[in-house]
Amino acid sequence: MTENGPVYARLTDGTNYGSTATGNVWNIDRTLPTGSGRVSMEEQNGREATIIISAIDSESGIESVTNKTTEFIRKENPTTYKVTKNGNYEFYIIDKAGNRNTISVNVQEFLWEETKTSDLEWYSYNNLENGNKKANVNEPRLAGNMKPIKYVGPEANTQGGSKWANATTSDGSMWVWIPRYAYKITEGYHTNQAGTIEVAFIDTNNRFLNGEYGEITMNVQELGAGKTKWLVHPAFTANAETGGGFGELPGIWVGKFEATGTYSSGDASRVSVKPGLKSLRNMAINDQYKAGKNATYGESTNLNSHMAKNSEWGATVYL
Repeated sequence: MTENGPVYARLTDGTNYGSTATGNVWNIDRTLPTGSGRVSMEEQNGREATIIISAIDSESGIESVTNKTTEFIRKENPTTYKVTKNGNYEFYIIDKAGNRNTISVNVQEFLWEETKTSDLEWYSYNNLENGNKKANVNEPRLAGNMKPIKYVGPEANTQGGSKWANATTSDGSMWVWIPRYAYKITEGYHTNQAGTIEVAFIDTNNRFLNGEYGEITMNVQELGAGKTKWLVHPAFTANAETGGGFGELPGIWVGKFEATGTYSSGDASRVSVKPGLKSLRNMAINDQYKAGKNATYGESTNLNSHMAKNSEWGATVYL
Protein backbone atom coordinates (compact mmCIF):
# COMPACT_ATOMS: atom_id res chain seq x y z
CA MET A 1 0.00 0.00 0.00
CA THR A 2 1.07 3.54 -0.65
CA GLU A 3 -1.71 5.40 1.14
CA ASN A 4 -3.16 5.33 4.62
CA GLY A 5 -6.76 4.07 4.92
CA PRO A 6 -8.99 1.01 5.56
CA VAL A 7 -8.04 -2.53 4.44
CA TYR A 8 -10.61 -5.27 3.76
CA ALA A 9 -9.87 -9.03 3.53
CA ARG A 10 -11.88 -12.29 3.19
CA LEU A 11 -10.75 -15.89 3.35
CA THR A 12 -11.86 -18.31 0.65
CA ASP A 13 -11.24 -21.96 -0.31
CA GLY A 14 -12.15 -21.26 -3.87
CA THR A 15 -15.79 -21.98 -3.36
CA ASN A 16 -16.83 -20.63 -0.02
CA TYR A 17 -16.03 -17.21 1.46
CA GLY A 18 -15.59 -16.33 5.08
CA SER A 19 -16.53 -13.12 6.76
CA THR A 20 -14.81 -9.87 5.92
CA ALA A 21 -12.00 -8.70 8.16
CA THR A 22 -11.42 -4.97 8.41
CA GLY A 23 -8.20 -3.18 9.28
CA ASN A 24 -6.77 0.30 9.03
CA VAL A 25 -3.33 1.41 7.82
CA TRP A 26 -2.29 4.64 9.45
CA ASN A 27 1.52 4.73 9.56
CA ILE A 28 2.41 5.39 5.92
CA ASP A 29 4.23 8.75 5.97
CA ARG A 30 3.10 10.95 3.10
CA THR A 31 3.59 14.24 4.93
CA LEU A 32 6.34 16.55 3.77
CA PRO A 33 8.95 17.48 6.38
CA THR A 34 9.32 21.14 7.23
CA GLY A 35 12.19 23.31 8.37
CA SER A 36 13.69 26.76 8.68
CA GLY A 37 17.05 28.45 8.61
CA ARG A 38 18.66 31.42 10.29
CA VAL A 39 21.98 33.16 9.65
CA SER A 40 24.72 33.87 12.17
CA MET A 41 27.86 35.99 11.64
CA GLU A 42 30.40 36.63 14.39
CA GLU A 43 31.92 39.85 13.02
CA GLN A 44 30.47 42.70 11.00
CA ASN A 45 33.10 42.25 8.30
CA GLY A 46 33.35 38.47 8.70
CA ARG A 47 34.46 36.38 5.76
CA GLU A 48 32.14 33.54 6.67
CA ALA A 49 28.56 33.21 7.88
CA THR A 50 26.77 30.16 9.23
CA ILE A 51 23.31 29.02 8.16
CA ILE A 52 21.69 27.05 10.98
CA ILE A 53 19.02 24.69 9.64
CA SER A 54 16.37 23.10 11.85
CA ALA A 55 14.17 20.36 10.34
CA ILE A 56 10.90 18.93 11.65
CA ASP A 57 9.07 15.70 10.83
CA SER A 58 6.65 14.27 13.41
CA GLU A 59 6.00 11.02 11.56
CA SER A 60 8.91 8.98 10.19
CA GLY A 61 11.56 11.44 11.35
CA ILE A 62 14.33 13.40 9.56
CA GLU A 63 16.76 11.41 7.44
CA SER A 64 19.04 14.17 6.09
CA VAL A 65 19.50 17.75 4.99
CA THR A 66 21.27 18.40 1.68
CA ASN A 67 21.85 21.27 -0.69
CA LYS A 68 20.83 21.05 -4.31
CA THR A 69 24.24 19.94 -5.53
CA THR A 70 24.41 17.28 -2.79
CA GLU A 71 28.03 18.02 -1.89
CA PHE A 72 26.55 18.90 1.50
CA ILE A 73 24.73 16.04 3.24
CA ARG A 74 24.09 16.05 6.98
CA LYS A 75 22.30 13.63 9.29
CA GLU A 76 22.46 15.93 12.30
CA ASN A 77 19.46 18.07 13.18
CA PRO A 78 19.82 20.97 13.58
CA THR A 79 22.80 21.30 11.25
CA THR A 80 25.00 24.09 9.90
CA TYR A 81 26.24 25.23 6.50
CA LYS A 82 29.03 27.77 5.89
CA VAL A 83 28.69 30.50 3.22
CA THR A 84 30.95 33.33 2.05
CA LYS A 85 28.57 35.43 -0.06
CA ASN A 86 25.13 36.98 0.07
CA GLY A 87 22.44 35.15 -1.83
CA ASN A 88 19.56 32.71 -1.70
CA TYR A 89 20.53 29.21 -0.53
CA GLU A 90 18.18 26.26 -1.00
CA PHE A 91 18.22 22.98 0.92
CA TYR A 92 16.39 19.67 0.66
CA ILE A 93 14.93 18.24 3.85
CA ILE A 94 14.32 14.51 3.49
CA ASP A 95 12.46 12.31 5.96
CA LYS A 96 12.93 8.58 6.54
CA ALA A 97 9.97 7.75 4.32
CA GLY A 98 11.65 9.50 1.39
CA ASN A 99 9.48 12.62 1.38
CA ARG A 100 11.41 15.69 0.35
CA ASN A 101 10.73 19.36 0.88
CA THR A 102 12.71 22.47 -0.09
CA ILE A 103 13.47 25.42 2.17
CA SER A 104 15.16 28.65 1.18
CA VAL A 105 17.43 30.81 3.34
CA ASN A 106 18.28 34.34 2.23
CA VAL A 107 21.71 35.63 3.35
CA GLN A 108 22.18 39.41 3.39
CA GLU A 109 24.63 39.72 6.29
CA PHE A 110 27.76 40.36 4.19
CA LEU A 111 28.68 44.00 3.66
CA TRP A 112 31.85 43.13 1.76
CA GLU A 113 32.63 40.39 -0.71
CA GLU A 114 35.92 39.10 -2.03
CA THR A 115 36.40 39.84 -5.72
CA LYS A 116 39.16 39.70 -8.34
CA THR A 117 41.61 42.35 -9.44
CA SER A 118 40.15 41.95 -12.94
CA ASP A 119 36.69 42.95 -11.69
CA LEU A 120 35.85 46.30 -13.28
CA GLU A 121 33.60 47.08 -10.31
CA TRP A 122 36.40 46.65 -7.76
CA TYR A 123 37.16 50.37 -7.76
CA SER A 124 36.43 53.60 -9.56
CA TYR A 125 38.21 56.88 -8.87
CA ASN A 126 35.98 59.31 -10.68
CA ASN A 127 36.96 62.56 -12.35
CA LEU A 128 34.37 65.19 -11.42
CA GLU A 129 35.87 67.65 -13.88
CA ASN A 130 35.21 65.19 -16.71
CA GLY A 131 31.59 64.32 -16.23
CA ASN A 132 32.25 62.04 -13.24
CA LYS A 133 33.92 59.54 -15.55
CA LYS A 134 36.29 56.89 -14.25
CA ALA A 135 39.82 58.25 -13.96
CA ASN A 136 43.01 56.33 -14.64
CA VAL A 137 45.05 55.60 -11.51
CA ASN A 138 47.99 53.40 -10.60
CA GLU A 139 46.72 49.88 -10.10
CA PRO A 140 46.49 48.87 -6.43
CA ARG A 141 49.40 46.64 -5.38
CA LEU A 142 48.37 43.77 -3.15
CA ALA A 143 51.03 42.33 -0.85
CA GLY A 144 51.19 38.96 0.86
CA ASN A 145 47.75 37.36 1.03
CA MET A 146 45.79 40.58 0.67
CA LYS A 147 42.48 40.06 -1.14
CA PRO A 148 40.49 42.65 -3.11
CA ILE A 149 36.99 43.25 -1.74
CA LYS A 150 34.00 45.34 -2.79
CA TYR A 151 30.97 46.68 -0.95
CA VAL A 152 27.81 44.61 -1.41
CA GLY A 153 25.76 45.95 1.50
CA PRO A 154 22.60 48.09 1.39
CA GLU A 155 22.30 50.34 -1.68
CA ALA A 156 25.49 48.93 -3.16
CA ASN A 157 24.07 49.18 -6.68
CA THR A 158 22.70 52.69 -6.29
CA GLN A 159 25.77 54.51 -5.02
CA GLY A 160 27.29 56.99 -7.41
CA GLY A 161 30.66 58.68 -7.46
CA SER A 162 34.01 57.16 -6.65
CA LYS A 163 34.42 53.69 -5.21
CA TRP A 164 37.92 53.46 -3.80
CA ALA A 165 39.79 50.17 -3.95
CA ASN A 166 39.42 48.16 -0.75
CA ALA A 167 41.30 45.06 0.37
CA THR A 168 41.66 42.82 3.40
CA THR A 169 44.68 41.21 4.98
CA SER A 170 44.59 37.64 6.29
CA ASP A 171 43.16 38.65 9.67
CA GLY A 172 40.22 40.51 8.12
CA SER A 173 41.64 44.00 8.59
CA MET A 174 40.45 46.43 5.91
CA TRP A 175 42.50 48.85 3.82
CA VAL A 176 41.90 51.59 1.24
CA TRP A 177 44.19 52.36 -1.72
CA ILE A 178 45.28 55.99 -2.08
CA PRO A 179 46.82 56.32 -5.57
CA ARG A 180 49.80 58.58 -6.25
CA TYR A 181 48.80 62.09 -7.25
CA ALA A 182 49.94 65.69 -7.57
CA TYR A 183 47.88 68.66 -6.42
CA LYS A 184 47.38 72.40 -6.64
CA ILE A 185 45.55 74.59 -4.11
CA THR A 186 44.07 77.22 -6.38
CA GLU A 187 41.85 78.97 -3.83
CA GLY A 188 42.06 79.51 -0.09
CA TYR A 189 45.77 78.66 0.24
CA HIS A 190 46.91 79.15 3.87
CA THR A 191 43.62 80.74 4.91
CA ASN A 192 40.76 79.62 7.10
CA GLN A 193 38.37 79.88 4.18
CA ALA A 194 37.07 76.96 2.17
CA GLY A 195 39.47 76.43 -0.70
CA THR A 196 39.80 74.52 -3.94
CA ILE A 197 42.22 71.61 -4.28
CA GLU A 198 42.85 70.20 -7.73
CA VAL A 199 44.16 66.65 -7.90
CA ALA A 200 45.84 64.89 -10.83
CA PHE A 201 46.69 61.20 -10.70
CA ILE A 202 50.23 60.47 -11.91
CA ASP A 203 52.51 57.46 -12.40
CA THR A 204 55.81 56.93 -10.61
CA ASN A 205 57.57 58.90 -13.37
CA ASN A 206 55.27 61.84 -12.59
CA ARG A 207 53.40 61.62 -15.88
CA PHE A 208 49.76 62.67 -15.88
CA LEU A 209 47.35 59.77 -16.33
CA ASN A 210 44.23 61.67 -17.39
CA GLY A 211 45.33 64.36 -19.81
CA GLU A 212 46.12 67.13 -17.34
CA TYR A 213 48.88 69.53 -18.22
CA GLY A 214 51.14 72.04 -16.53
CA GLU A 215 54.46 72.15 -14.75
CA ILE A 216 54.98 69.49 -12.09
CA THR A 217 57.53 69.46 -9.27
CA MET A 218 58.61 67.34 -6.32
CA ASN A 219 60.34 70.24 -4.55
CA VAL A 220 58.05 71.63 -1.84
CA GLN A 221 60.29 74.70 -1.57
CA GLU A 222 60.05 75.59 -5.25
CA LEU A 223 58.27 78.84 -6.02
CA GLY A 224 54.64 78.12 -6.87
CA ALA A 225 54.78 74.47 -5.74
CA GLY A 226 51.27 73.33 -4.89
CA LYS A 227 49.74 76.61 -6.06
CA THR A 228 50.55 77.45 -9.67
CA LYS A 229 52.60 74.31 -10.20
CA TRP A 230 51.50 70.74 -9.59
CA LEU A 231 53.21 69.34 -6.49
CA VAL A 232 53.68 65.59 -6.16
CA HIS A 233 52.27 64.83 -2.74
CA PRO A 234 55.26 64.13 -0.45
CA ALA A 235 53.65 60.99 1.01
CA PHE A 236 54.38 59.17 -2.27
CA THR A 237 57.99 60.26 -2.63
CA ALA A 238 61.39 59.03 -1.45
CA ASN A 239 62.13 62.28 0.37
CA ALA A 240 61.89 61.51 4.10
CA GLU A 241 62.42 65.13 5.08
CA THR A 242 59.13 66.19 3.49
CA GLY A 243 57.05 63.22 4.60
CA GLY A 244 58.04 60.40 2.27
CA GLY A 245 60.95 58.04 2.65
CA PHE A 246 59.68 54.73 1.33
CA GLY A 247 60.59 55.21 -2.32
CA GLU A 248 58.64 56.55 -5.28
CA LEU A 249 55.34 54.84 -4.56
CA PRO A 250 52.41 54.19 -6.94
CA GLY A 251 50.11 54.54 -3.94
CA ILE A 252 49.70 53.66 -0.29
CA TRP A 253 47.32 51.43 1.66
CA VAL A 254 45.65 53.28 4.53
CA GLY A 255 43.63 51.67 7.31
CA LYS A 256 39.91 51.98 6.60
CA PHE A 257 39.22 52.47 10.30
CA GLU A 258 41.15 53.42 13.42
CA ALA A 259 43.44 50.70 14.73
CA THR A 260 41.55 48.10 16.77
CA GLY A 261 42.34 44.88 18.63
CA THR A 262 44.78 44.75 21.51
CA TYR A 263 48.39 45.71 22.16
CA SER A 264 50.20 44.74 25.34
CA SER A 265 53.85 44.69 26.45
CA GLY A 266 55.23 44.86 22.93
CA ASP A 267 52.88 42.20 21.53
CA ALA A 268 51.26 43.60 18.38
CA SER A 269 50.06 40.26 16.99
CA ARG A 270 46.42 41.14 17.73
CA VAL A 271 46.41 44.68 16.39
CA SER A 272 43.82 45.00 13.62
CA VAL A 273 41.83 47.49 11.53
CA LYS A 274 38.23 46.28 11.70
CA PRO A 275 34.76 47.84 11.88
CA GLY A 276 32.49 47.48 14.86
CA LEU A 277 35.34 47.16 17.38
CA LYS A 278 36.73 49.60 19.94
CA SER A 279 39.77 51.47 18.74
CA LEU A 280 43.09 51.28 20.59
CA ARG A 281 43.18 54.01 23.21
CA ASN A 282 44.95 55.26 26.33
CA MET A 283 48.34 54.53 24.77
CA ALA A 284 51.59 56.43 24.96
CA ILE A 285 52.94 57.68 21.62
CA ASN A 286 55.82 55.21 21.84
CA ASP A 287 53.40 52.32 22.26
CA GLN A 288 51.31 53.56 19.33
CA TYR A 289 54.46 53.66 17.23
CA LYS A 290 55.43 50.11 18.22
CA ALA A 291 51.91 48.79 17.68
CA GLY A 292 51.83 50.16 14.15
CA LYS A 293 55.37 49.09 13.30
CA ASN A 294 55.12 45.52 14.61
CA ALA A 295 51.56 44.64 13.59
CA THR A 296 51.40 41.83 11.02
CA TYR A 297 47.63 41.60 10.37
CA GLY A 298 47.96 37.85 9.95
CA GLU A 299 50.54 38.16 7.15
CA SER A 300 53.96 36.54 6.97
CA THR A 301 55.14 39.13 4.42
CA ASN A 302 56.58 42.42 5.65
CA LEU A 303 53.89 44.98 4.85
CA ASN A 304 55.98 47.92 6.04
CA SER A 305 53.22 48.70 8.53
CA HIS A 306 53.66 51.86 10.57
CA MET A 307 51.78 54.57 12.42
CA ALA A 308 50.46 57.03 9.85
CA LYS A 309 52.61 60.08 9.29
CA ASN A 310 51.16 63.56 8.97
CA SER A 311 51.93 63.50 5.25
CA GLU A 312 50.09 60.21 4.73
CA TRP A 313 47.07 61.47 6.62
CA GLY A 314 47.21 64.65 4.53
CA ALA A 315 47.30 62.62 1.31
CA THR A 316 44.12 60.87 2.41
CA VAL A 317 42.33 64.05 3.42
CA TYR A 318 43.07 65.85 0.14
CA LEU A 319 41.15 63.15 -1.76
